[in-house]
Amino acid sequence: AARSRSGQPLLIDDWNEVPAEQRQRAVLEPGEQPGCVLMTPVKLGERILGVLSIQHPTPYFYSKADKNALLALAENAAPLIADAQTFDELEAYRQRLEERVRERTQALEQSLAQNAQLLDEVRLKSELLERQSREDALTGIANRRCFDERLQADIERAERYGEALSLLLIDLDHFKRI
Repeated sequence: AARSRSGQPLLIDDWNEVPAEQRQRAVLEPGEQPGCVLMTPVKLGERILGVLSIQHPTPYFYSKADKNALLALAENAAPLIADAQTFDELEAYRQRLEERVRERTQALEQSLAQNAQLLDEVRLKSELLERQSREDALTGIANRRCFDERLQADIERAERYGEALSLLLIDLDHFKRI
């Protein structure tokens, strides 16, 4: 039996001659008992992509010519296997990117919803403050500030159109009783 960790093709003429501890590490189907095993690494440059392995129940079944044929098959298959692995890696990367985009989109949507809610709250508070700055809180009647702004706007309009402007002031005594 031959054994190798060199990355070279390996022909095991009789599986029963392989040391027991090495046979135990082999991945075999239940009840499977090879006689002869031929394997070769599938390499692209120095990168080992996998191993091609064939077996036959009869010891000494494969020849050195079979080993060379399996090696040629591995050399032809290597670029295809590398391409398939690259495609799988790219597909996994694409899926991870799509998941990240989904997560980020969801986070942005949540953030936008929160911002919209905050903007609504700010708008409502701004309107309330604006109204409170122009109205008396107890009566809801326009206050002095609103009166001054309206008077200024009416003066400017009258000047712009050359119109007369009249102003009537009334003083109510004891207004608080009302």
